[in-house]
Amino acid sequence: MTRLRCSPLFFPFLLFCVFLFAIVLTVCNRSVVPSPRSSATSSDGLGDQPGYRPGELLIKFRAGMTPERRMEIIRQLGVEPIAYDQRHFLLHAKITGGRSVDETVKRCAEFPDVEYAEPNYLRKGLGKGLGQTP
Repeated sequence: MTRLRCSPLFFPFLLFCVFLFAIVLTVCNRSVVPSPRSSATSSDGLGDQPGYRPGELLIKFRAGMTPERRMEIIRQLGVEPIAYDQRHFLLHAKITGGRSVDETVKRCAEFPDVEYAEPNYLRKGLGKGLGQTP
């Protein structure tokens, strides 16, 4: 039986590659977290603007719903679909009819086929990515 032999430089090279990969991940970290949900206003110097996009919300439907039932709920809520993620059953919608975001979120709780609804929160990056100036 033959035995595989590695070059004496193989393990230092492997260690160098892992170290380099860790540095790249650290430098390129572009994590995104939601704005704090406890306050109605953002703390990013925007004054009295809400911490979410006015007139927009995200609605998560339960799995197994028919498209017809989903459209019926959308019609009853008085929202206009912007985008729908079929894989996660998540609807990005614009509120029509003059209702507030909070009122529409509360109305979503009345539907058993809606898992949750929330305002379309603004998100802020944490860290400086490549090419960004401080």
